[in-house]
Amino acid sequence: MTELGEVRFSKPVAYQEIEGKRRYVDVSYKVSGSRYSFCVARYDKTQPLVIDPLLASTFLGGSNWDEAFSIAIDEDGNIFVTGVTESPDFRTTAGAYDTNFNGGEGDVFISKLDNNLSSSNKGDINTDGVVDISDVILCLRQAIGLDPVNIELADMNEDGQVDISDVILVLRKAIGLDL
Repeated sequence: MTELGEVRFSKPVAYQEIEGKRRYVDVSYKVSGSRYSFCVARYDKTQPLVIDPLLASTFLGGSNWDEAFSIAIDEDGNIFVTGVTESPDFRTTAGAYDTNFNGGEGDVFISKLDNNLSSSNKGDINTDGVVDISDVILCLRQAIGLDPVNIELADMNEDGQVDISDVILVLRKAIGLDL
């Protein structure tokens, strides 16, 4: 706790690069007084271990010019960003007032991110604005090598590949379970 309020950290990430593949290792913070360290699950001690205590980050924007003017946080920890975009591929979600870039000097945007810095499009593989069973099927088809999909949207655990663990995470999101 600080004079400005509670400090919350996102979960750290730990992994090892072994035989060209990233293998994730469970890790968490251990806090003792004003000091913190990491509690790490079993890992291959003959290989380097990378611990990334990423506090928080995300990408909001498109392929062209985007500028944020204001950021606000509500009582639930949701983050609101307002600004202007000239990106024709600036991501929107189902129910947005206007989902197309209209040209000119730029379009105004208001984006709401949850406290995990997600605008909830992860897992929306068919980009219809909803994560549902069709996205689960597309993810499964990618995982077994039948159809290529947008890896960025399908790689739920962000390990650089789409496999059965991603299918399970898309399914969990589709049926409303926490990830």
